[in-house]
Amino acid sequence: MNNYVIIDGRFKSIGEELKKYGFNVILTKKNMKVYDAISFHPDIQLFVDEEEKKIFVDKQFYEYYAKRIKGYEIIEGEAVEGGYPNSAKYNAVKFEKKVVHNFKYTEKNILKHIEKKKYKKIDVKQGYTNCNIINLKDKLITEDNGIYKNLKNRGEKILKLNKVEVDLIGMNYGFIGGATGFFENKLFFTGEIKKNPYYIKIKEFVGNNVEMVSLNLGRLQDVGTIIFMRGN
Repeated sequence: MNNYVIIDGRFKSIGEELKKYGFNVILTKKNMKVYDAISFHPDIQLFVDEEEKKIFVDKQFYEYYAKRIKGYEIIEGEAVEGGYPNSAKYNAVKFEKKVVHNFKYTEKNILKHIEKKKYKKIDVKQGYTNCNIINLKDKLITEDNGIYKNLKNRGEKILKLNKVEVDLIGMNYGFIGGATGFFENKLFFTGEIKKNPYYIKIKEFVGNNVEMVSLNLGRLQDVGTIIFMRGN
């Protein structure tokens, strides 16, 4: 089985660690049309519906990903340029048969797909939704109070953290969702999660069946999410 992982192209060391787990690592290319902090972030460039084997990609990078990913339908989407909220087009979160995003900003092909598949739309104010959520498929973790209240009120299993110490290149801080990625029973972190003040709280929430893996030394780094895809 050829499983893929997409990682911010500036973090090759994390990519090397992920290769040890048998993943085919794809490093992102820089989007020259957005601000530098997010210019390599996967969740700024694409959205994956793994269940349907579809990937919606910023047309600037369509050929790049189409050459490297097999077994998925790659759909050419709108270009991402400028700052927020245009930069949030692909930053939605899918879990189960639900999608969370600020749907005013969602890329048009993704929106059509969501409506065609009749996924439940959970509309939130935060456009950088994926950056702000750790997606465990049946459980979610966030720092965003609006996201937390919205999903908690809908009966979702969600943990609210106060501000987590996460670095982001060129910015004062990053987000916890952007510093993680989940695949099968492993929750990967871009830094030493055991040294994070929220380690115990997260571990208790995810349960004993989920292994928490640190891919790097030092503080957590927001890399625009580690995006995993199961191969054929």
